[in-house]
Amino acid sequence: MMLSEIVSLLEAGRSVEHILQDNATSALFSEHLLDRENTRKLAKAIARTRSPQEAHRVIELAHKMGSPLKQNVYEGVSHQLAEAKHWHLIPSLVVLGINNTGRTTVRLLNWRIRAYVEMNHHASLDRVFEEFEQQNLKPNRRTFHLLISGHVRNRNLVKAKACLHRMEEAGFHLDSSSHALLVSVYRSLGPDTLVQARAFEALRDVYGSTATTVLNSLLQLRLDAHDFPGAMQVLSLFDRDNDPVNLAPNSGGSTTRGGGKYHLSPKRPPPLPSRTRSDPMPNPVPFDVATFSILINHMLTRHEAPQAVKIFHNMIAAGIRPDAPVVADLVRAYFAMGDEVSAVCIVEKLCEGHEEASRLFNQFIPVKEGKSGLSFDPKGIPLSIEIFNALMDGILGTRGLSGGDVVLRIMSICHIKPDTQTIDLLIAHLDKHERAFPQIILYALKEIYSTGVSPTLRHVHAVLRSVMRHEKQLLRGSGWNVPAAKFSSRRHDLSRYPEDRISGVSKSFDPTAGIELPRSQFASILMRPIVKSLSSRLVRSDRATIAMRIRHDAVHKSDLESARVIFRGMLARGMHPNEYHFSALMEGYTHKGELKAAKDVFNSAVRAGITPNVVMFTILIVGHARQGDPGSAMRVFRNMVAAGIKPDVPAIDAVASAYFIVGAYKRAKQVLTRLWSHIEPFPAKLHSVSLLELTRTFRSLHKDDGGIRKRLTNEESLLLRQKLKGLVLTWKSMKTVRTKRHIMVSSRRRVM
Repeated sequence: MMLSEIVSLLEAGRSVEHILQDNATSALFSEHLLDRENTRKLAKAIARTRSPQEAHRVIELAHKMGSPLKQNVYEGVSHQLAEAKHWHLIPSLVVLGINNTGRTTVRLLNWRIRAYVEMNHHASLDRVFEEFEQQNLKPNRRTFHLLISGHVRNRNLVKAKACLHRMEEAGFHLDSSSHALLVSVYRSLGPDTLVQARAFEALRDVYGSTATTVLNSLLQLRLDAHDFPGAMQVLSLFDRDNDPVNLAPNSGGSTTRGGGKYHLSPKRPPPLPSRTRSDPMPNPVPFDVATFSILINHMLTRHEAPQAVKIFHNMIAAGIRPDAPVVADLVRAYFAMGDEVSAVCIVEKLCEGHEEASRLFNQFIPVKEGKSGLSFDPKGIPLSIEIFNALMDGILGTRGLSGGDVVLRIMSICHIKPDTQTIDLLIAHLDKHERAFPQIILYALKEIYSTGVSPTLRHVHAVLRSVMRHEKQLLRGSGWNVPAAKFSSRRHDLSRYPEDRISGVSKSFDPTAGIELPRSQFASILMRPIVKSLSSRLVRSDRATIAMRIRHDAVHKSDLESARVIFRGMLARGMHPNEYHFSALMEGYTHKGELKAAKDVFNSAVRAGITPNVVMFTILIVGHARQGDPGSAMRVFRNMVAAGIKPDVPAIDAVASAYFIVGAYKRAKQVLTRLWSHIEPFPAKLHSVSLLELTRTFRSLHKDDGGIRKRLTNEESLLLRQKLKGLVLTWKSMKTVRTKRHIMVSSRRRVM
């Protein structure tokens, strides 16, 4: 039997055991395993199929049949598994190699460390040095780099610094590659000025793709911090001879104009040296596809999808071949532009050859519309989970859970397995668009986890966001009536504080930043296994989780002292605050009526280099509104507009509420009518409607859907559960590439 025939059988769904049970194939297959080189080629080829775990079985059978395999077989298969991101199969493969050969290599142990990092198994990183000693091997520079990367990604600077110290003791001093690594993984902690400066210094000693990686990381950090001028400085360090990037000079969030007393000129990190100086970069740093992906994603976050598409075509014109992630970005851009047909056609083109998938795609592309003429040929770009996640994201937005179910079926046909981001998209949709209660979200996670998926911190984010949104509505009520009750005898404040229904604080800070769901609720029971899984892997709280804890204490518990302690604790962990952390503190102060303190936090954020956004201004507007001061609320709004920040629906709603609260209903309607044009032209047919109807119509324009929402009716809740049940059944029916035998092998046969 030829190698290609064996691979074809496995691709068709046959397992190694089935092949051996077939008299027509077992003898030839067994003979194939007696040749060491053939076994190596076969195992590597199988690792690239949709049944990669069968590579373990092939290696094990070869060993039992007396064919000794060298370490390069295990190394080659590990490399193929890593290429396909089958990280869960690498630790068991390393253990299999040790059991079969009695030894291992530094390269294999490094592959296992990388797998631990990618799977967020941070507890396993603590045993690495002990395992090297047991195998009589010494860590190399890559070993230390992988460990440092894992610790930084887990927001654990103490262990990262200890590892740096141990690396230097081992004779590996910090070099340009070390600084390049740090800046590439530091995103989870924020834009640290010293790290960026050291990374720039390292550019003079690195070349080619490494230099590009460093600049890409610096570019991403500057964009994350909304430092558009700084991002342009980084771009200027690339090779500009054939510069295909054409960015608009206005960032859309500039705060350099007319900031008034709020001092809207944020402190920026020190500027990067320019290549036009007397000490130019020794070698031009080329753009790569990742550079364009960063820029495209930035444009999408600014809701400038046409510009994102333009950057993509600039990349094509520059002769840079797109990869799967940047094609996924293009799919998202088309969805953002409302061009579902073009987005779907890209993915359909990549799925050519799968007739059943083509029939399912027809549900998204009506025959009468025809196929969109694509401006580039995606042929040759491999199908990937990134592309399908982009499709899933868009289809969920346009067609809901029913459309998501169709995408899952297409993925199954194309042998693409969902990943944790697919789960993130589904859970975010349930929370934002389906108005699902936390119990429903946790039910979906519980069913998905039963297929072998491990919980991630992002799943916790989705649950906590849903919990806190419902708690906020429970505490504060909805609409303008609650704050208006303070100034009107005809209105009643119906807000309350049901202690047993509000989340509390746990003894352990990680991984949920100490937020604990009420024990009286069923959601708390469903949440415990998720927290236990993350805790067992020593996953630490990240900036997003801590921002929710600050908001929880400051707003839900009205405990600003605790919120400040959490804020300082985050700084002590080496994390840099962003606008979400400052906004949480500001909101806490405004709810307590301490507007001066809220403004002090605002100014502190500006001094820390944070560019104020529309949310921060809206918090101040709401604060003045709650104090019955519509004049000050309007002044803050005008300051925001003068600062170049585009108002959104909640900001305008807050200004109108300031007049409603004090009983100036006619003025509230005038304000809403006049400011409507900031969102879209005011519909003439609404001139004669009531303020209530006008407000409802205006709030429906809010795309983010992050505000107060109506509770699901019993009928709506039942329909949502039915749709979700169908989607989960599709998910569970998809063939998993894992088997219990290989998932558990490292725990059953641990030798290190």
